[in-house]
Amino acid sequence: MVHKFKYQHLLSLKNVFKNVLNKSLLIHKQYLYQNNFIIVPVPLHKYKEKIRGFNQSSILAKLISEITDLKTYDNVLIRFKNNQPQAKLNNNLERQKNVSSIFKINVSYQQFIKNKKIILIDDVFTTGSTLNECAKILKQNGANTVIAICLAR
Repeated sequence: MVHKFKYQHLLSLKNVFKNVLNKSLLIHKQYLYQNNFIIVPVPLHKYKEKIRGFNQSSILAKLISEITDLKTYDNVLIRFKNNQPQAKLNNNLERQKNVSSIFKINVSYQQFIKNKKIILIDDVFTTGSTLNECAKILKQNGANTVIAICLAR
C-alpha cells in the first residue's frame, strides 16, 4: 500500500494510513502532547517533490498532527542534494553513503529547534540511514530529543 501511495499517487490511501497511525499512537498521544513535541517530516529534494507532486512524509506528518494535536513544521530540514532513491540500494553501507551530508537545517528555524523535542516522520524504515542522518543534523543544531515514527518497515 505504501508503494502505491508513493509511486502510483493513490493519495486516497491516506485515510487508511490515518486509521493505522491512530491505533498505533493511541497509548502515546498524551505523552507526546504533554512533552511538547513538534513534528518534522523528512524532506524530499525540490526536484523529486515537483516530479511526484507531494512529499509522502509531509502528508503522514499532517495526519499525525491531526491525531496528536501537535504542530508540523515542514521546512525545518532541507534536502539540498538530489540523491538516488534508497530503495534502489542493496546494503546498509550504500544507504549510509547515499544520505551522508544531503540534509541541512533551514536557517529560518535554526534558533527555533534549540532544545525542542522532535518527532521525525518518514514513510518507510529499512536500515534507518535516512532517519539517522536527519536526527544527526537536528541534534547538531540543538534539538533536545529526536524520535521517529514510520508507517512501514
